[in-house]
Amino acid sequence: MADAIQTFYGSFRFEGLHPDQVGVLRRKARRSRRPGLPVENPIVFHVRETWRALRKYSGYALFCLSVQRIRRRVERERPET
Repeated sequence: MADAIQTFYGSFRFEGLHPDQVGVLRRKARRSRRPGLPVENPIVFHVRETWRALRKYSGYALFCLSVQRIRRRVERERPET
């Protein structure tokens, strides 16, 4: 159950996409722009994307840790059958 929560809610919360559209890492190409827009400066693009990825995946890691903490607490408090 914890894996499903991380996959489904995490993909929406951190990527803003449906879980079927999300992979482990999301790669963005600098030259894939809308028609009419200029290609970005490589330094600006890579610095921005690196910062965005660090922020996004550190938030996702904290989210996964909190879900795992809840899972362990539930398992500890579950009565033996």
